[in-house]
Amino acid sequence: MIDSTISLSKIVKKFDATPVLRNVDLNIESGEFLTLVGPSGCGKSTLLRIIAGLEMQDTGSVFIGGRSVDHLRPKQRDVAMVFQSYALYPHMTVAENITMPLLMQRMSFAQRFPVMGRWVPGSQHIQKNIRKEVETVAEHLHIEKLLERKPGQLSGGQRQRVALGRAMVRRPLAFLMDEPLSNLDARLRVKMRTELAELHQRLGTTFIYVTHDQVEAMTMSKRIAVMMDGEIVQLGTPDEVYNDPQDIRVAQFIGSPPINILPGEVNSAGNLSLFGVECRYRINGSNQKNVKIGVRPEDLQISEFKVGLIERGGLRGWLRRLENLGNEYIAHIDMDCDDGHWQIAVRFPPEELNGIGQPGAAVNIFLNEAKIFVFSETGDRLSGEAMLQSAVEKAS
Repeated sequence: MIDSTISLSKIVKKFDATPVLRNVDLNIESGEFLTLVGPSGCGKSTLLRIIAGLEMQDTGSVFIGGRSVDHLRPKQRDVAMVFQSYALYPHMTVAENITMPLLMQRMSFAQRFPVMGRWVPGSQHIQKNIRKEVETVAEHLHIEKLLERKPGQLSGGQRQRVALGRAMVRRPLAFLMDEPLSNLDARLRVKMRTELAELHQRLGTTFIYVTHDQVEAMTMSKRIAVMMDGEIVQLGTPDEVYNDPQDIRVAQFIGSPPINILPGEVNSAGNLSLFGVECRYRINGSNQKNVKIGVRPEDLQISEFKVGLIERGGLRGWLRRLENLGNEYIAHIDMDCDDGHWQIAVRFPPEELNGIGQPGAAVNIFLNEAKIFVFSETGDRLSGEAMLQSAVEKAS
């Protein structure tokens, strides 16, 4: 089996005096689908270009298939880059665009020469084999009926498939994709996400995918590397990154609607409180007093306001806006406390809508302590555990 592992060791890159990548270490398994995800400017595209050889790192090493490729030019690294802009030749047909890498790879200059090249020994045999391979790739991507069209006659999704076909036909060790779906409309992006994931399963080749879209990262990847400020702050499966964020920046970036971040306090016994209401949650071995509590919208419960529920651990808020998404609702809640004004989001199913009321109505909010994350003021995750029944359980 061909070794297509990719390893990065202490990659550092600066543009002038501005650091872009800071000692990045990353190991990607052979045949893995890994996504680099993060906000614009975090260094993910630069890292991909360094793997491809389109940028050179200041220090550190890149290994592909177990060997250092720092000294190799891009075309010698046996990786295929798929760009956001497709980068197709507008004057060539689809077939010619897909064929081009193989012509450059397998035919001499004389064999590629217009008209006369076909009479150079061996050229017709090579071209026949190339045509078969292009047709096979086109069938894989369902563009076999488009081979005689030019890029200007294609939709965005069709052009993206052609760009993938041009990369596939080379049979590279790895595919490097730099936000390839960002130019497509929302509906087509959903379709292409599925097609890319299925393509990876069929090919079994290493995929490294760059995106700022967390949904793309969560739905396609085996693992996600979350990048912030030139560093990988967390590496793990989609479930691990979503359900066990180790940094407040990861918690805030992954998830839609975003996680709610609220002010908390820890007393001398390690017990946590939110807005002056004690939570059934204890922090382990920390001397932090002021902390930040993260709770995802689906881990809050909302109900019609009743004074008695405050005594049972409920919080009071006011409904600001209600979003109807069909299969679920998102309630946007205003909360006031001594520290100021806070806004939170609560996700809940339609069957829990009864009694919520109209915008401006008071509501009770309950926290599921078993699902909260507690972070220090610097953003590091703090260890803790829920105690006894959660407020949600006591309210039910």
